[in-house]
Amino acid sequence: MIKHSGFTLVELMASLLVAAILLTVGVPAFTTMIKNQRVTGFANDLVMSLNLARSDAVTSGSYVTVCRSTDGANCNHGVNWEDGWMVFRDDDGDGIFDLSDDEILRVNQSFAEKNMSLLLVKDKSTDPSYIQYKPSALPVKVLSFGLCDNDKDVNGRTISVGRTGKISIAEKTDC
Repeated sequence: MIKHSGFTLVELMASLLVAAILLTVGVPAFTTMIKNQRVTGFANDLVMSLNLARSDAVTSGSYVTVCRSTDGANCNHGVNWEDGWMVFRDDDGDGIFDLSDDEILRVNQSFAEKNMSLLLVKDKSTDPSYIQYKPSALPVKVLSFGLCDNDKDVNGRTISVGRTGKISIAEKTDC
C-alpha cells in the first residue's frame, strides 16, 4: 500500500491567508524603514562634508568652506542646500570659490529629486549660503539644519554645528 502525503486545499488556503496577512503588515513597515535609512544616509553625507571641512582646516592651516552648489564647480548662493554642496579650501577666507587659488575637496550632488529637503533652522536671519571653518577648527557661525523626508511619515534629523565646531545629529520630529 502506497502512502500519499501532501497538503489539502484547506491547509493551502490557510497558509496563503497567513502569508497575505504577514505581507500586509510587513510591507508598510519595511517601506518606513527604507525611508528612515535614506534620511540617515543624507544626514551622514552632510556631517561627513562638515567633518572634512573642519579637519582639513586644521591640517592645512587655512579656511575651509562648505557652500551650496548645483554644479560642483561654483558656489550658488540662490539655491537650496538639498540642490547640492561643495567643500573647498578657501585660501583667502572670503567664502567664494576662486578657481586660481582654491582647491575643491568634495562635491555632493543634489538629493532634491529624492523627495528630501534640507533647511536652515537656526540663524535664518542671515541664511548663510556657506559654512566656514577657521584654521583653529572653530566655525565662523553656529547654525543648525533640519533634514526632512517630504512624505512626512518618517522622522527627520537636525544637524547642528556648535561653537566648538562639534557636529551633532538628533532626531527631528517636527518635519
